Amino acid sequence: MRRIAETPRTTYPLELHGHFWSFRRFEGFASKRTRCAMNWSGVKCEPFANIPAGSEPVMKRFFVEYVALILVLSSAIYPTQSLAAGPRAVQSLSSGKCVDLERGTTSDGPVVIQFDCHSGPNQQWSFVQAGGAGYRIVSQLSNKCIGIDRTGSSSSAAIVQSTCGAGASEQLWSLKSEGGGYVIKAIESELCLDVPGGSSVSGARLIAWRCTGRENQVWRLTP
Repeated sequence: MRRIAETPRTTYPLELHGHFWSFRRFEGFASKRTRCAMNWSGVKCEPFANIPAGSEPVMKRFFVEYVALILVLSSAIYPTQSLAAGPRAVQSLSSGKCVDLERGTTSDGPVVIQFDCHSGPNQQWSFVQAGGAGYRIVSQLSNKCIGIDRTGSSSSAAIVQSTCGAGASEQLWSLKSEGGGYVIKAIESELCLDVPGGSSVSGARLIAWRCTGRENQVWRLTP
């Protein structure tokens, strides 16, 4: 196979979920810097301009490199954590209390609170992989999922229990190791599971809040 000659490369920023990364682009491939953004629906880029004639092989090679890098970066943003099967308690690193269905209810709605840990079925949760899309968090008591209330704002939302659904993207979560536990992040809204104000009060309703990395957003998963 004949090796395709490459033009010099330079580095440009690539914006993924509000973070800036670097990727390589062929110098002369386009006259303007290309801005790209990625979410779970795909990658969107501004159109390339002034592509030189005869550059199709270079374009194909660049595309392969670009897609490979996207896959690497997306796995870093939403890493797949290996969890043993079975239900577990989800305990706040800041309050020491556990994610709980208020009074053991199986009803739908904003019934997800923190409470003193007692290992009852209303505090036991299974993290069920939804293909490559993330996890669903399923209650051992109700066999329902917890997710984001879509009526919330862009910076905060209630956590609600509802019937698990294949098309319910508000029920999908990612896990990221952080400070002795995990940050549990909603894939659709990019908000994190949060104890509001770092409260230590039993019965405090949990919310999704913009991610800060503080202890009230870090959770231990205890089998």
